[in-house]
Amino acid sequence: MVQRGFSSLKSFHWGTFVAKVYGYAKRRKLIILRRPLDNPTSIERLRSLQCDVGLHAANVIYREPTISAFRLGILNAHIGILPKYRGKSVAEWSILQGDSTGATVFFLILELTPASALFCASSYRQTARIA
Repeated sequence: MVQRGFSSLKSFHWGTFVAKVYGYAKRRKLIILRRPLDNPTSIERLRSLQCDVGLHAANVIYREPTISAFRLGILNAHIGILPKYRGKSVAEWSILQGDSTGATVFFLILELTPASALFCASSYRQTARIA
């Protein structure tokens, strides 16, 4: 059965996949930027759309020109309670520390302050046992 999975992978054609995604987006009038977000062409395209808010959906660091292309900024969800748990693996670290886990939703701005957080929710307290 594992070999069947690999044979399916061998028949995967990246170009076909990209063409299907592009066709789907075009039919639904979605905009696809073909260059990185910090590319001047992408930033100019974003500004021309006059969007109020951008939604963060990638593992990238946004620079000032990209953030300022949206009137209100870029909305981001972080799977940790800020500012204590920043970076990666924050849910794991909060559990290992015996703290609550949670999420913070905020607008990306050039300087993060507690006032920029819109919503912060924490789950029930969990205690990790390490053998």
